[in-house]
Amino acid sequence: MSAIRRITIAGMLALATTALVAAAGAQTLRTAFVEDMGVPDPDLFYAAEGLLVTNNVYEGLLRYRPGTSDIEGALAESWSVSEDGLQYTFKLRAGVKFHDGNTLTAGDVIKSFERRLAVEGLPSYMLFDIAATAAPDPLTLVVTLKAPVNAFHHFMASPYGPKIMSGAVLDAHKGDHAQAFLGTADAGTGAYRIADWKVGQQYTLAAFADYWGGPPHFEAVEIKLIPEAATKALQLERGDLDFIVAGGLPLPTVERFRGNAGFQVFDFPTVNKLYLVVNTRKGAFADPGLRDALRHGIDRARLVAAVYGPAATVSNQFYNWGSFPAGKALYYPAYRPERLQAAAAEAPVKEVTINVPTATGPDLRRFAELLQVELSRAGLKPELRDVTYAAIFEMPTNEAIRPDIVVFNAPPDAPHPDAYIRINYYTGGPANLMNCDHADADAAMDAGLQATDPKVMVREYEKAADIIVRAGCMVNVADMRDSVVFRAGIKGIVNEPAVPASVVLRLLHE
Repeated sequence: MSAIRRITIAGMLALATTALVAAAGAQTLRTAFVEDMGVPDPDLFYAAEGLLVTNNVYEGLLRYRPGTSDIEGALAESWSVSEDGLQYTFKLRAGVKFHDGNTLTAGDVIKSFERRLAVEGLPSYMLFDIAATAAPDPLTLVVTLKAPVNAFHHFMASPYGPKIMSGAVLDAHKGDHAQAFLGTADAGTGAYRIADWKVGQQYTLAAFADYWGGPPHFEAVEIKLIPEAATKALQLERGDLDFIVAGGLPLPTVERFRGNAGFQVFDFPTVNKLYLVVNTRKGAFADPGLRDALRHGIDRARLVAAVYGPAATVSNQFYNWGSFPAGKALYYPAYRPERLQAAAAEAPVKEVTINVPTATGPDLRRFAELLQVELSRAGLKPELRDVTYAAIFEMPTNEAIRPDIVVFNAPPDAPHPDAYIRINYYTGGPANLMNCDHADADAAMDAGLQATDPKVMVREYEKAADIIVRAGCMVNVADMRDSVVFRAGIKGIVNEPAVPASVVLRLLHE
C-alpha cells in the first residue's frame, strides 16, 4: 500500500473519528486556552500554552516521568551513551503505530530530525550538534555528536524537543516539509490525534485506539479559546468545561474552587520561572547603578504572595526547579528599597516601559501592576504595555521594539541548566530578548555543556549564572507552580514538571 493511500485512509478514519467525538458526550473532556496557539507543529511551536496539544499528540524518543525531572523511555525503550559522550544509541519500541497506520522505524526518526532542521524553527538548535545519524537496523538509532553535549538526553525528552513524525507523511508533503499539512493535522504517535482544528475557534483531539501504551480512557478532548478568566470560571462552574490548567484563572478564583467540593485543585511543581528581563543597552537601565539597585528594590516576597499565593514561591536559585544541585547558583538579593530610591533620584532617565505578555493569564498582569506601584514609589515613571508572545520573540532581532523590562513567566526547554541559560542569555540565543551578550558567560556555558565531569559542569554553569546576574540582565522573582482545577470525579491527574501548562491526558480516567 502506498504512503499516499495510507494517509488517505487515515483521513477517512479521522472524519469518522470526528463524528464519534460529536456523539461522545460524557467521554469528552473540555478545557480552554487563553488564545490561539498558532500551528500545532512541534517543530515550530515555541510557547507554553499549547504544550497540552503537542505533548499529547506527539512523542519523542525520551520523556520525563510524571511528577519528576527523571528521564524515562518513550519511543525509545532504552538508550546508552559512549564514555566520551559523543555517541548515543537508542533502541526503539517494536510495533509502535503512527496515527496514519504506519509502524515506527529508525528511518522515521532520522527523517524527523532532518525535517526539524529544515524548517528552522526556534527549537531546532537542539539538533545542531549532531554530526551523523545511522540506522543499523529498523529499531536501532545511532546519533554521533560533533562534541560532547551533556544536555542531549534532556533535549530528547524536552517538551520542545524533536518529536517523531511519520516518514510517510513527510514524504507525501515534501514541497514545504509538510508545514501546511501539519498546520491543522498531525503525524504523531501519541495517545491522542488531531480530529478537528478550527484556527482561532476550537481544537478537538481524539483518542488513538492503537496507541502503544493502550488507548486512553477519554474518547476526545475539546479545547475552546476563551481569553476572559471570568468566562472560563463560569463555564467551569456550570459544567461546560472539565478542567483549566495554569494561568487561566486568578488566585481568588482558584481559591474559590479550592473550597468547593465539586472541584479538585492541585498546585503542581513546574520548571516555570517568573523573572524580569532587563534592557541593559539603552533607556533607564543602561545606568549600571540603577540596574544593580533594581534587584534590591523589589519586595519579591510580598508581590509573589499577593498575586500567586500557594502557586509560587520566591526563587532563591538562578536555575529552574529540578535543574541544578541545591545550594548552587544561589540568588539572595536583600530587599533594600532605599537603594532603588537613591539610584532613581540620580538616574538621568526615569521613564520605564514594562512589557507584559498577554497569553500568560491575569496573574502576570496583576504582578506587573504591583511592580509598577513599587517602581513609582521609588521615583521612577513606569508604563505598562500588553504585548503578544509573537512581539516578545521579535525583540532579539528588533532593537527598536525592546522596552526597559519584560515581565516574563516562561519555562526552560528542559530541566537542565543549559536549556535555560543558553536560550535566554547566550549571544544570539533565541530568547535573548535584550541581547544580553557576554563572551565570558558564553565561554562558561560552552564549557559546562561539553563537560563529562558533573563537578566541572556545575562549576561552569554557576560561573555563567554569576556573570549574568552581576551584569543586571535579569531579576529573579519566583518559582512557579501550575494551579490546576478539575471537576470532581476525574482521577489520574498528574503533570510533568518539565511540561508546564499541561497534564498527561493518557492517564486521566473516571
